[in-house]
Amino acid sequence: MKQVIWSVVLVALMTGSQVFAAPGTPTDKLAADASKAAAALAPNVPAVGSGTAANLANAAAPGLNGKNCPTTGSTPAEDQAFADAAKKKKKAELFFELQFLAMGNDNKMAIASTPIGRINVTSVITDYANSTGMTRAQILAMTDAQLKVVLANGASGLEGQAKTDAIDNALLIMRASALGSESAMFSMIAEQSRGMSFGRKVGLIATFLAAFSDNYDEARTGSGPASEGAVSLRTMMGAINTNLATGTQIDAGVCRDMHQGAAQLARAMGIDEAFTVGFKLVGGGHRTLVLTDPNNRGRVYQLNYGNVTEQTVGGPSALSQNGSLPDAGIRFRIYDANGRPAIILPSDRGTILNLVTGGTDQQLDLMLHSNNTINQGGLNTPYGTFRIFVANAAQGNGEQVVGAAYNIHVDYNKVFYGEYGLAAFQATRPTEAGQQDAIGVYAQTTQGANINLYQRDRFRLFGFGELSLRGSYAYTTLGDKDDHIFDYNVSARYGLGTEFYTGPVHHTSTLTAQTFVDQANALDSSQGIALRTPTVAWMHRIDGNLGRDVHGSLGVGLTYRDLGTDDYWQYVTEAGLDSRRTGTSVALRTEGALSRDLPLWVPGSEHTGTLQVNQRIFGDHLNVGVKGQQSFENVQNHSLFFTLGGHF
Repeated sequence: MKQVIWSVVLVALMTGSQVFAAPGTPTDKLAADASKAAAALAPNVPAVGSGTAANLANAAAPGLNGKNCPTTGSTPAEDQAFADAAKKKKKAELFFELQFLAMGNDNKMAIASTPIGRINVTSVITDYANSTGMTRAQILAMTDAQLKVVLANGASGLEGQAKTDAIDNALLIMRASALGSESAMFSMIAEQSRGMSFGRKVGLIATFLAAFSDNYDEARTGSGPASEGAVSLRTMMGAINTNLATGTQIDAGVCRDMHQGAAQLARAMGIDEAFTVGFKLVGGGHRTLVLTDPNNRGRVYQLNYGNVTEQTVGGPSALSQNGSLPDAGIRFRIYDANGRPAIILPSDRGTILNLVTGGTDQQLDLMLHSNNTINQGGLNTPYGTFRIFVANAAQGNGEQVVGAAYNIHVDYNKVFYGEYGLAAFQATRPTEAGQQDAIGVYAQTTQGANINLYQRDRFRLFGFGELSLRGSYAYTTLGDKDDHIFDYNVSARYGLGTEFYTGPVHHTSTLTAQTFVDQANALDSSQGIALRTPTVAWMHRIDGNLGRDVHGSLGVGLTYRDLGTDDYWQYVTEAGLDSRRTGTSVALRTEGALSRDLPLWVPGSEHTGTLQVNQRIFGDHLNVGVKGQQSFENVQNHSLFFTLGGHF
């Protein structure tokens, strides 16, 4: 499928296709020299200028903030001259940015998870055997109707439908655990779950996970020999069966084995969008399960063993854990039900730290547009940018991150460049397990290249690429626990683009792919690493002058996702106007999924509209703005930001 996509788009690029596109357009570091020169001359978001305020620039729709929109109908040669002149004008300047979230998502991320009502079958069998004198084998040989009566003895505290579901779940797990093969288990579970509601299936899967956790293998944690390899679903189900027959615990699996097995069970129940999520936490690493309702992708549930949390936020924030085992790293590693890497997405902290060290959202994911508030001030010099910042993931997991950062962009020559960033930070947020605090450092570097492959007077074919490495260390405390947490991410984005003119109208068409590095198997790190390319974005934008003082741009784009379960598509549309005379700019963006089953935690998948208005004051020294976003799928998902920035 990917080969077909690349072939079609390459043909379109070479023929100068005028199909619009936009998402993930390379920033000024990847885009054409003409785009960079124009951005330096007349940026649409000049609160800080020259890319020193990454978060405000990324708050606008990409390509509408002036970075990729030439403001004149000049030739590439003229634009290069403008760029050279702009470089000579660099000087030190103070800057500040303030962002105010006036109205946010009414559905805050849940802190408390809900434990599923379950029956401890092993204890019930033990108690019943002691009271009746029957053997465990005799009890297990009872009919379903008889066993339901026995199981009801362990359902104290449960009433009504919750009690009925707990008894049915316990009986199904008992019968499935006695089967000798995974295929037989899947067939039985598929048959028994047919007609169940999505919520009912979630409860059944959580009950399976709770039963798996009764046989948790402590020896498999850490990095010793016992941690290598994988524990299959068949082994874990067999352990449950032995546990029921003997009354003793049989060590079988840890979190990654259990939640990966649960993902397979979810697929057997018809929940195709079942993924496991790996992340760092106090005490090591953890794996959970995230499920999307096949009939309503707005319903996203996280399962952590027998605890269930329904998330009401979109994007990668929906993967965050504020429960009893909260995440504490900079990334989420997502795997499909077969244990293959699907995609890597940033945590709220990872997104914030990337921005304040000079990165962009699109370096983390081509369709990512974070809604964190970042207030910052500092000094921009020819030797780099120094800043202090206070950031808050108010529409995500609620974490506050404060600190100081430095970043610099270095052009090695006309082709190659490097970016370096470093931050010291302190982070805190409330969780179900208490307040989680962290103090640490974050570093990132990106090495990139822009290469002219072919150029004529008003046409250019170019290639671009970036390789990025990000890492963090944080001493983290959670209640009476503490840990030294290291996390990292390695990714690349690269592609081809064309830039050309039709009369006074400027066109930019770009094909961008994104690749990351992860372990090849979700369960067994000894199988080495794998390169995964889940995202390809095809984009085309036109822009030009609308009269003497007004510049306009339009764009429409498609993004392709391969998450291992299916092929998914997303769209984006953009429109922008900028008046050099009044200093006013307006940007409108819509985005969403074209594939109805694309999970809501994938960046850009929720159908939303974003309107941003900015007003420059005193030339471009001050900037005030307002940005509103509204979900078309959930009217309660909305936000309204006010911004104030300046540079002197």
